[in-house]
Amino acid sequence: MPKGSLKIKPGQVKLVIGEPIQVNTFDIEKRYDLIEKVRNTIIKNYYDWQDPDNLSIKDMKRDAI
Repeated sequence: MPKGSLKIKPGQVKLVIGEPIQVNTFDIEKRYDLIEKVRNTIIKNYYDWQDPDNLSIKDMKRDAI
C-alpha cells in the first residue's frame, strides 16, 4: 500500500508464529519489560527467518508437496 494512499496492491506476506509468551508474571508495573520481551522476540524471529541455514523457521510453501 503506497504511503498516504488507500489503494491496496496484491503481494505476499510471510507470517512467523513463535512460541507463546507467558504474560502471567507481568503486572502493570512491569509492562515495559513485557513490551521489550515482545519486541525482542519479533526481532529474533525476523533475523532467524532471514538466515537460510536456520531450521527452526519452517517455510510452509517450500515444504509443501
